[in-house]
Amino acid sequence: QFPLPLLTADQLPSSNIFITARIINYTTKSILSSSRPTQLSPPPNPRTLTFVLTLTLNDFTRATILFATIRKYLPHDPSIKFIHELIIIVPDNELPFFESTLPPHLPLTNIQIRIVPESTLFPPNTFQQPWDKYALQMSLKLLISQQIKTEYYVTLDADIILHSPLSYSNFVRDGHAFYDLENRGVHEDWWRGSAQILNVAYEDESDTASPVNGFGVTPAVLSTAGA
Repeated sequence: QFPLPLLTADQLPSSNIFITARIINYTTKSILSSSRPTQLSPPPNPRTLTFVLTLTLNDFTRATILFATIRKYLPHDPSIKFIHELIIIVPDNELPFFESTLPPHLPLTNIQIRIVPESTLFPPNTFQQPWDKYALQMSLKLLISQQIKTEYYVTLDADIILHSPLSYSNFVRDGHAFYDLENRGVHEDWWRGSAQILNVAYEDESDTASPVNGFGVTPAVLSTAGA
């Protein structure tokens, strides 16, 4: 376990809210002035991570704040590149907007942006019936591992921001990824459902205040092979 340099919007101190309008205005102008790349970057070195963001048009404005904080807390030395790429997964019907709007790289950084439509991660005809929104998002964050080249990747949501400087060791140290402990009772139905699908025993925690044997969700560092 290790505290990741990431916060969700509901964890933000109220004193920080005044900066968001300036960040949104500046970053959105930068994004709207660029075009998409035609080629993927080469395989990364071992000490790199992939960032993965699921995004819809409704959350685009909030995501610009995430982009700005990533830029702010990257190492100042441009030769230190530990984020291989930022993969943004979007609904198929919103793909034209994101392809024409998002730049080839995160503004003022060397982080390449790659846009992936949701349907490409599933077998044909998967979306003939409506999906639960949360189940879809969780599935996307696991299935994207098929397209990731780094050993680990970090899942993000549009309402997450960074609050301290970034480095590879914030996420992985001595070959092991960090995670946030969380009691299984917070989402007990998820744990029980997963145990049933995987045909493994579910172990109840006698002390509901203990976070032992559980971990939180996004933001999270995932093993590409494990996912």
